[in-house]
Amino acid sequence: MKRLSQCLVPLLLLVLSGCAASLPPPDPAQWVRDCRASPIPMPTTDDGGGPLLFATTRLPDCRAGSFTMSVERSDVMRLGWYEADAAVKPGDPVTPNLANEEDWWTTLAAQLARGQGRVLLFVHGYNNNFASPAVRLRMMRAAGEFRGPAILFAWPSQDAVLKYPWDETNVDWTQAYLNVMIRRLARDPAVNEIVLVGHSMGSRSVIDAMEVLDAAGLAKVRTVILASPDVDRDRFSQIIQGIPGRAGVVSGERHYTVYLSAKDSAIGISRRIHHYPRLGSPFCFGKDKFARCYPKPSPVLDVVDTSWVSKSDLGHNDFLDSPQAAEDLKQALQGKSGPLPGRLPAVSGIDDDPVGDGIWRLCPTEGCARTKGKKAKVTTSG
Repeated sequence: MKRLSQCLVPLLLLVLSGCAASLPPPDPAQWVRDCRASPIPMPTTDDGGGPLLFATTRLPDCRAGSFTMSVERSDVMRLGWYEADAAVKPGDPVTPNLANEEDWWTTLAAQLARGQGRVLLFVHGYNNNFASPAVRLRMMRAAGEFRGPAILFAWPSQDAVLKYPWDETNVDWTQAYLNVMIRRLARDPAVNEIVLVGHSMGSRSVIDAMEVLDAAGLAKVRTVILASPDVDRDRFSQIIQGIPGRAGVVSGERHYTVYLSAKDSAIGISRRIHHYPRLGSPFCFGKDKFARCYPKPSPVLDVVDTSWVSKSDLGHNDFLDSPQAAEDLKQALQGKSGPLPGRLPAVSGIDDDPVGDGIWRLCPTEGCARTKGKKAKVTTSG
């Protein structure tokens, strides 16, 4: 019965998404006619606080006299800012503000000077409105003690569980705009480093950018972080390891950190929809339900398994919600890699040999207990 229910969930998701009402797109001219830019306040301290920035391909709706984000596409990428202090939590409302383009880039330059030329660019995932990833970017900036500018790339997710296929279409549609933003940042002489973070479905846009941008566009992308990536694991390995006729990522060029969890139920459903293993889960084909598989080790890759420190049944936001994972993320955002404090080698069983270099697990204070007393087989693939 459990096996049957696992198969029916993704099938139901696909069927119901096809039953959703299809309405013609709105007239953008009417929705944006009354949109007005607001001056961006400068931070009063030098501790990495102050307004956060965004670039969006969501169509704004200003018909009611305020700037709000819709779920519709916009052919124009707009720039803006917002404020979210430590009291604002995921699920709380966040007010976006449209910015004049010149003002936006001037603010970016000022924040770059404060942050030694490092910029954080975050691409959110599926089933999101504007506010939730906006708050998570604030949490990320605080967790990583990031002093430079933090930019949310907000694409038109439908903010609905049953519209997964719509989000897949939109994240693909928005790719060209993300590429434009990365190229523009790379050309900015004040930018020394781009830290690129993708969460869930947003990780697809990140790795697509890594694949299609030329050397000039990627020159300043040195740190890439993929959290709960809803990405085909083998496709990711093609980029990292290379395939015949195309080289992989050269050591020293940029470093990748992947956060994954066996408790990530959202990634588990995605794997059943797509059949093949997802990068965000250590899933293995086979009869042994305790078996674990990770991407093939590489000098440019750290894989961090948060299964043992997950703080929720969903396990999809461990990179920020788990204190141990958030501390590890802090190090990764600062460009650190390898055997960091708190990282233990992932093993085939608690007492067995490590899987490979760069494959880690995070454990609570009492240590990583075996699953139901049985050794968990761990292998690498890709």
